[in-house]
Amino acid sequence: MTDIRDQRVLRIACELSLAKDSDVLTPSDVVSHVEGSGMSEKQVLDSIRILDEEGLLAGSGALGTYVSHFRISGPGFELFCRDQLEGLRFNCSGDRKRDT
Repeated sequence: MTDIRDQRVLRIACELSLAKDSDVLTPSDVVSHVEGSGMSEKQVLDSIRILDEEGLLAGSGALGTYVSHFRISGPGFELFCRDQLEGLRFNCSGDRKRDT
């Protein structure tokens, strides 16, 4: 996953899943959180499709259409957690450097 938009969609989807305490999301859940950020609905749908193909999301939908709903896969959630921990480590090490 190299595209920053795909990473952003995965992060938002994981955050929404945790906040909603639900493992089933719809593309519109994500779209509503990126409005005004420069990402179009089509870009979100494309990112969801790509993340599904990469095994980071598990999507469901009619053949030949965009995903109608999806779940975060184990590898997708693991990647999200690793990114969050990396950010925490960076912030913590930055705080320690300021203290010394």
